[in-house]
Amino acid sequence: MTTSAIKLVHEAIGRATKSSSFVKKGGGWYADRNESILVISPQKSQYGQQYYLNLGVYFKELGSILAPKEQECHLRARLSQIVSDGEEKTVEADRKSTRLNSSHITI
Repeated sequence: MTTSAIKLVHEAIGRATKSSSFVKKGGGWYADRNESILVISPQKSQYGQQYYLNLGVYFKELGSILAPKEQECHLRARLSQIVSDGEEKTVEADRKSTRLNSSHITI
């Protein structure tokens, strides 16, 4: 995947999370809540042009990491595990169509 394709994925996630107070740090997006930290982390597929969206919830009472990676979260799931396959959203970015569906982002 080219650098511009990776940038499109990150821009799409940034737009989708902006209204929910998520902030990009490193390769993930974080939303700091009273008792937890919500994490969204894209993962590139080995087999195609897809990115999978991994989600995590880190409970502050159970640890002291300020920006946990998704794999350090107490609860973890891939978006496809909690959203039906029929749901899909299309985002226009740099004159390319970026499809967001329940399990992955396709450029």
